[in-house]
Amino acid sequence: MTCSPVQIAACTNITLDQILECAVVLSWRDLLLGTRTSLVHVEYRLGSSGSLEFVKVWSSIIRGHQYLVCEWTPWAAANHVTFSNDFYSKDLAQMLEAIIEHQAIFSKNLTLHRDGLVRIHPPTEEDRRSAEEYRTAAFQAFVALRQDRRDYTE
Repeated sequence: MTCSPVQIAACTNITLDQILECAVVLSWRDLLLGTRTSLVHVEYRLGSSGSLEFVKVWSSIIRGHQYLVCEWTPWAAANHVTFSNDFYSKDLAQMLEAIIEHQAIFSKNLTLHRDGLVRIHPPTEEDRRSAEEYRTAAFQAFVALRQDRRDYTE
């Protein structure tokens, strides 16, 4: 039996905000190692169809000053995450690109907003464990969706 993207999303019950936070939390150590980052913002915009128009990750080292960590737009060269200001994390890039590719499975409330902002403080070990659980559930949904697409085309 195969599941539609909507059914898979219902099974995972993960929101777009939660999975974006998960990506930052799980890459915090290699992305922000050696910085005094006290807060990370993930900013995004949804188009009228509910698809992502952009994602930007910002680091706040000094209150009121933010540094662009990375960004994605569907119009960027090769449709990849690009990093700025000497920030880089292969894990974050891979997670964001997977999230963006499979964005339809994450719940979004389009009646509340089209512009999103997720605030993330330095994660605790409990935050990391929770993020691991979300990532595992999301990647299982990605695999199920990929299998569903194969079954549909065969």
